[in-house]
Amino acid sequence: MKCQFCNGTGEEIDHKQLGSRLRAERERQGMSQGVMAGKLGMTQGFLSDLERGRRNWLGRHIKAYQMALAPGAPAASHDAGHTNFERQEPQ
Repeated sequence: MKCQFCNGTGEEIDHKQLGSRLRAERERQGMSQGVMAGKLGMTQGFLSDLERGRRNWLGRHIKAYQMALAPGAPAASHDAGHTNFERQEPQ
């Protein structure tokens, strides 16, 4: 499965766009920013900066965010250091 952020090209991710997409998914699931920040072990202000593109996402941030939104889903890393946010089917 190709990474939805770079479509398999390995190009750098747009941190603002990524934050916007992740924030939209969090909101779609009805999770507040404060609750998500608590699950991630960071302040709400730091998470707000990530979601608004004021800070750069690290692979560990993306994986933790993914796991908080989809517990039990495998976090698939990409060589460029970003994560495919879609659930993967077992092989």
